[in-house]
Amino acid sequence: MLFPPNNETDENEFLQKTIEIVQNIEELTHSIKQWHCFRICSYRNCKLSTHFILGDTMIPAVNSALTGLQAFSTKMNSNANNIANASSEGYKKSRVTLANQAPQGVKATVETIDSPGTMVLAETNNGSEFVELSNVDLGQELPESQLNTRFYQANLKTLTAVDEMTNSLLNIKA
Repeated sequence: MLFPPNNETDENEFLQKTIEIVQNIEELTHSIKQWHCFRICSYRNCKLSTHFILGDTMIPAVNSALTGLQAFSTKMNSNANNIANASSEGYKKSRVTLANQAPQGVKATVETIDSPGTMVLAETNNGSEFVELSNVDLGQELPESQLNTRFYQANLKTLTAVDEMTNSLLNIKA
């Protein structure tokens, strides 16, 4: 479980766990896509019926769930990157917007938010100067990362349901 950091040690641990979770999600998304295609193929001894076409014209629920997984993985990557760079001077946060993708599915688009960060007076090599901090708001990023995790899990549940229904259907036809 992720938690808001209370000190520098907690913050480093938090950032490391966030990065690990995002990497695991990316690997899982890739594995699920390959596994599901293999499972459909193996049910029919690699003779695919017209109901199970691999590629962009897969079963609509599977394609929607897979694009959802990829989209929320992108959102979680953006959150992790923003959180990791919250204390970097001049860092500009990124935002991911989701849009419908034809014929079904979700497409994620990443954009950089150019709003200025907080200006603080800091000691530099040139004396006291105003330095721009990042424009990341941890109060916004942390809840959003938790929501994205739940949305990701919902798409995984959809894949599980489709797999169970496909298994039942193929058992009935067999």
